Amino acid sequence: MTQGAFRARQVRGQRGFSILELMVSMALGLLVLAAVFVSSAGMVVAGRQQRAASVMTDDALLALSLIRRDLLMAGYVHPVLINASQFSALNSVVLSRPVFGCSTLFDDNSADVAAGTCKPSSSTPSTPSTPSTPSTPSTATASDAIEINFEASQGSVDLSTDKKLTGCQGFELKDDQGNVPSAAADVNTRLPTSHRYYVKDLTLSCATAGGTGQALVPNVETLQITYGVSSGWLIDQPDKRRPVRYVDAIHVTNWVDVVAVHLCVLMRSGEPVLDKGETATHGYTDCDGTAQTASDGYLRRAYATTVALRNRVAP
Repeated sequence: MTQGAFRARQVRGQRGFSILELMVSMALGLLVLAAVFVSSAGMVVAGRQQRAASVMTDDALLALSLIRRDLLMAGYVHPVLINASQFSALNSVVLSRPVFGCSTLFDDNSADVAAGTCKPSSSTPSTPSTPSTPSTPSTATASDAIEINFEASQGSVDLSTDKKLTGCQGFELKDDQGNVPSAAADVNTRLPTSHRYYVKDLTLSCATAGGTGQALVPNVETLQITYGVSSGWLIDQPDKRRPVRYVDAIHVTNWVDVVAVHLCVLMRSGEPVLDKGETATHGYTDCDGTAQTASDGYLRRAYATTVALRNRVAP
């Protein structure tokens, strides 16, 4: 066999892919690429959600711990005297109103110690949604506000750089004469104070009597507070110190009967984590325990804690 004939036979024995085979191969390749793309997109979304949830948890713990720290001081007055009637007028006010709450904001965040008042409610109560039909959250969610009254001293509040007692927003506290006493000059310096927590512009804020408000924790959509009320609280009867019910601020008839406070913050992610084009909506449970859905791309999650008021004297 000549060399030319051998080459001709080799060429006749070879065949390429048909058009049908090429189309099937391309289709399979596109399916694999689509699966990889969908998986990668899902991982990106899941990563965004995980990072947002971590930040929300950290912010919620900070918000709750700040309020909790002050609630543990609510009603505290340094026990330098045995007879409660000998306390100063300001201390007597603190003792008679360790906490005070509003279902709205305060009229004046800088009001005198234990003298905060609530703004009138202008909202119309909404119709409760049925459990089987989750509702969409309102863009203007009402938040509660709380005033915590106690006697500030070293150890209960932070000190400024020159050893002055400060409020929750870092401003130096003044006495009833307008002076700013120094804890460096007298370690026993004590001043009655009010810390007022509220939500403004999606931010947990705090103001001290005589001072302006200060933003503390961002992305707080709602602060909800209920109060554990005792029945005939008596200092020498421990069974009378337990709350018999939890009510909102407008149903507390005597603030000295409050023995515990339940706090709940509804946090929102700092930015949308679901793209507009995604069809999935985010479901969550709000501070009332009601199932909600949100389609604005933001994550939401409620965090709660209960704090027992430990500083009490006989009313």
